[in-house]
Amino acid sequence: MVELALEYPELSSRELAFKITDEQGVYLSESSVYRILKQRGLIPAPNHILMAASNEFKDKTQFVHQMWQTDFTYFKIIG
Repeated sequence: MVELALEYPELSSRELAFKITDEQGVYLSESSVYRILKQRGLIPAPNHILMAASNEFKDKTQFVHQMWQTDFTYFKIIG
């Protein structure tokens, strides 16, 4: 499994688990693959960017019902 992970570094633990099951006929759960790769330092950093929340909306509404959808990044959670 580790050799396969080194051969295909772009695959996630879920994709590696499916690849092992499909090609070798051996079932490994995604969580088992993740734990093994994490123990060996083969889990890359996440590909997302953290954003800081603000105290108020950046784009203010001017009319009633102008904003029908909002993004979770607009909410500041304290605590």
